[in-house]
Amino acid sequence: MSAADPRTWMLLARSDLQAAVTLATHDRDWHNSAYHAAQAVEKALKAALVASGAVPPRHHDADSLRDALPIDWEVRRKHPDLATMVFYGVAIRYPEDYEAVTGPKAAGARRTAASVYASVRRDLARRGFDVRGI
Repeated sequence: MSAADPRTWMLLARSDLQAAVTLATHDRDWHNSAYHAAQAVEKALKAALVASGAVPPRHHDADSLRDALPIDWEVRRKHPDLATMVFYGVAIRYPEDYEAVTGPKAAGARRTAASVYASVRRDLARRGFDVRGI
């Protein structure tokens, strides 16, 4: 696996998305389901950055990752606010006073992650990348 290959990032994103679904479906672990959904968003966005010729930064702010993409990427138009995903990906890793992640909130995080993943996948295909298997 190579960090310079968008497919690597998309495979990691898909794995996190699958983990989010499994945690919700089998364990009813909303907290970790939302966390893995956020990780899927971050990794899909990093795939897009790599495909754009950028080196993805080592931070977890989905909004700034999205904003670093060229303006013509679908994910920029479809997902103008990913702040909730930033919360699920970063803040909930630390014991703080925050509202518990509920089933409906985790489901929303999974829907957002699936949509970001699909948008990036379409954008990769439009740019000539082989998206089979990702």
